Amino acid sequence: MRDLSFSSGGISVNLLSSYPEKVKNLPFPEKITLPLKQDMSPQLSSIRKKKAKIAAGDVIATGPDGSLISPVSGEIVNVIKDFKSHLGGKCSAIEILVNDIEFSVDFPTDTGFLHNVIKGGIVDIQDKVLFLAKKIEMAQKNKVNTLIVNGLEEIIANGKNYFFLQKQINVIKQGFEQVINLFKPNKIFLAIYSDYRHIDGFVDQLNSSLAPLGIKIVFLKKKYPQHKIPLLVKTILNEELEMDKPIEESLHTTILDLETIYHLGLLINNKVPYREKIVTVIDGDISNSQLVKVTIGTPIHYILEKLNIDTKSISKVIINGTISGIAIYDINYPITKDIGSIFVLKKGQVNTYSDAVCIKCGLCVEVCPMGLMPLFIFGYSKTKQFDFTKKFYIEKCIECGCCAYVCPVNIPLVQWIKYGKANLNIK
Repeated sequence: MRDLSFSSGGISVNLLSSYPEKVKNLPFPEKITLPLKQDMSPQLSSIRKKKAKIAAGDVIATGPDGSLISPVSGEIVNVIKDFKSHLGGKCSAIEILVNDIEFSVDFPTDTGFLHNVIKGGIVDIQDKVLFLAKKIEMAQKNKVNTLIVNGLEEIIANGKNYFFLQKQINVIKQGFEQVINLFKPNKIFLAIYSDYRHIDGFVDQLNSSLAPLGIKIVFLKKKYPQHKIPLLVKTILNEELEMDKPIEESLHTTILDLETIYHLGLLINNKVPYREKIVTVIDGDISNSQLVKVTIGTPIHYILEKLNIDTKSISKVIINGTISGIAIYDINYPITKDIGSIFVLKKGQVNTYSDAVCIKCGLCVEVCPMGLMPLFIFGYSKTKQFDFTKKFYIEKCIECGCCAYVCPVNIPLVQWIKYGKANLNIK
């Protein structure tokens, strides 16, 4: 089978020369912080008060589509009402003083599939975070018949999904079995990068485990941002995604992240709720990357210190991607379910954006995978002529950052496009 890729645009960046074979398990911090809102999911309601004693596995906050379990045993020492989110805005958060180093959870799984998905706090992580129970509801409502599992990552931080498929294939298989039993899709695709085929025995092992389930493995070229949903849909299904409609409604298709399959397998068959996170940590350079398993709520500074990364020399910490990621305001910020990578930039490694005038070189147009003209969208956003940005299809921008990556005068194009979207109330 040939390697598939979207037809135009995108960029090539440094790739990993080898993939991590191990995950380093970090010890518990003294205190964890659990924000009660993540991205598209509505804020959960705390059902525990300050000074309450809790055990690992206790539900401490609930909502209509999911729950938050305590990943540790300890005492609630604070309920913060105006916790500042890394995505902007504020939410509530719970701080827990940890006192159980054994971390034993007895999570019952005999009360029904959907109940366990909700109680286990399983979320799906694509461009946005959504409780899995909500995606299940959307899929059933729109009679979804195609399932795509996204095994891609932002390629410069790759390694975690390889670990899932290479070292946790039985858990992945169990997760697939649960999803298939629920959705009963006619077609199932697993998208992975084509260079996995060069690893001895990898594809044979994958096929022997997943082919009997009717899963078709699709190999895609390593080209950023191949992992973004509109490009994934175009490449695999040869269909254009309607940006103003859920994919379940427009194409009767659901896309789940491979990490969701992994956590579902742990929940249903190993009785392990969503309490830990495997995170890629990159220290200044892609060659200094490693995988760590941490408790949800662990402060980022704690992770860096345990990995012997000098926090005093840090200029910026970026989460969820080296190109389209977000710079966090404080390294005390906790790991949440939507944080998959930490990229540490030292002093002297950060580009400074300027107020330089666009030189109309056209590089941003050349690399845009959506075929847009970022220079015009940026220009009209900056001059507050927001209606004109719609004429250049601002709503189709996937904010991948390719344009800003190649801009020779370091214009923060994506930030200006986000500014335009905000003023047009485009999500």
